[in-house]
Amino acid sequence: MTSFAFVRPSLAAIATLALAAPSRADTLKVPQQFETIQAAVDAAVAGDIVSVAKGTYEENVFVGTAGIALRGKGAVINGRYFASCVTVTADDVEVSGFTLVNGGHVILLGPGDGTPGGGVLYTGTGALLSKLEVLACENFGLSLSGTGTIDKCTVDGCLGSGIEVDTDDLFGSTVTSITKNTVTRCVRGIDLQDGPFLVEKNTCEQNLQDGLRLDIPVPFVTGVSQLATSLSKNECRNNGSIGFNLVKGSGPEMTVDKNVAEDNGLGMDINGFQVTATGNTIEHNREVGVFLFTTDSTFSNNKVRGNGLLGVLVLAQLLFADGGSVNGSNLVQGNTVQDNGGDGIRVQSDLNTVDDNVIKGNLGDGVQLIGSGVIQNNVTNNVVSGNRHDGIDNSALVTLISDNNTKDNGGADLAGVGNGGGNAAKGSEGNTVGDDSGLTSQQELEMETLE
Repeated sequence: MTSFAFVRPSLAAIATLALAAPSRADTLKVPQQFETIQAAVDAAVAGDIVSVAKGTYEENVFVGTAGIALRGKGAVINGRYFASCVTVTADDVEVSGFTLVNGGHVILLGPGDGTPGGGVLYTGTGALLSKLEVLACENFGLSLSGTGTIDKCTVDGCLGSGIEVDTDDLFGSTVTSITKNTVTRCVRGIDLQDGPFLVEKNTCEQNLQDGLRLDIPVPFVTGVSQLATSLSKNECRNNGSIGFNLVKGSGPEMTVDKNVAEDNGLGMDINGFQVTATGNTIEHNREVGVFLFTTDSTFSNNKVRGNGLLGVLVLAQLLFADGGSVNGSNLVQGNTVQDNGGDGIRVQSDLNTVDDNVIKGNLGDGVQLIGSGVIQNNVTNNVVSGNRHDGIDNSALVTLISDNNTKDNGGADLAGVGNGGGNAAKGSEGNTVGDDSGLTSQQELEMETLE
C-alpha cells in the first residue's frame, strides 16, 4: 500500500506565495457599501471599481486617485451648480454610465469668481469618458485637459462647449480619440486643441456657434515625428456659425473624409497646410459651402451643393498685407459643385489646379479666377454647364485653360481672357464650347494666349 506524508508549509512559504499571487481589484458598491459616491472614491485604490447603483446623488465628486473606474448603472449625479458633477485630477481614470446634470459653480465674490463648471472636468492623461449623458450644465459638458478617449457620450443644453479638449501634447505622441458622441444645443459643439486626434462618427447639431472646431497649431517642438490627425464620418447640421472650423499648422498631413456639413451658417472652413479633404458632403449651408485658406492641400471627390453663396473659395493659408495673392498650390479635383447661390469655384491664389470637376447650375460663374496678381493656375478637364453667368471667367494671369467642356451657361462659356484683364498660358487648347444663348462664337470663346 502506498503511503503519503503531509508536510505543513512554513509561514515564510505562505507569505512568499501571497506576495507572488496577483492582486484582485475590489468593487466598491454605492449605496450598498458606501452611502455616497465620494466615500467610495476616497476608499478606492488603483485598479478598484466604484459601482454606483440607480438613483439620484446630489454630490460633487472629486477623484484624485489614479487608475480607478467610476461606473454608473442608471445613476444620476446632480451637481446643483456647486461645482462640476465630477472633477478628476489624476491619470488613467474611467468615468462611465452616468447622467450628469446641473454642473456649475456658485458665484461668491462676483462675475468671474471660481472655476467654470460642467459635467466632467478632467485634468490628466489616459482618460476614459464613456456613455455619459450630460444635461443643462452652466459651462462645458465634458472638459479634458490631457489625453485619452471620449466615446459614446451625449451632451445637450450646456452654456459652453459640449465637449472641449486641450491635449497640450507638445510632441504629438498620443492620439486622443473623440468618437460616436452627440452634442446638441450648446454654445459650441466639439472644441479641440493641439492634438493629435482621431475624430470619428460624432454628431453636432443646433449649437449656437460652430459645430466642430479643431485647432492644431504649429508645434513648439521641431524635428519630432508627430502623429497625424483625422476627421471621418462626422455630421454637423443646423449650427449657427461654421459646421467644421478646422485650423491646421505644420506637421503630418491631416485627413478630412466622408463628413457631412449641412444647413449651417458656413459649411466647412479649412485653414492651414497639408490637408486632404475627400468624400465630404457640404450642402444647403446659408453662406459659403467651403473656404479653402490652404497651401499644399487637396480637395477631391466632394459634393458641394445648394449653398447660399459661393460653392468653393480657394485662397491660400496666408495673404499679403496689401491683398495680393500668395502660393496656394492646392489641388481641387473630381468634385461636384452644383446649384450654389454664387460662383461654383472661385480661385483667388496662385499655382492651384482645378481639374476634372463637374460644375453646374450655379447662379454665378461656374469657375472664376480673380484677384490682383493671381497667376499660374491650371483649369483643365472640367465639365461646366448650366451656370447662370459665365462658364469659366478668367481675370487672372498666365492661366492654363485646357480640355474643358463648357456649355449652356447664361453668359459666355469661356470669358474674360481676352478683355477682362486676364490671359491664358501658352498651351491652352482643346476646350469645347457651345450653347443656345445666342452669343457669337467669338464671345463664347475669348482666348488671348501669351506667346
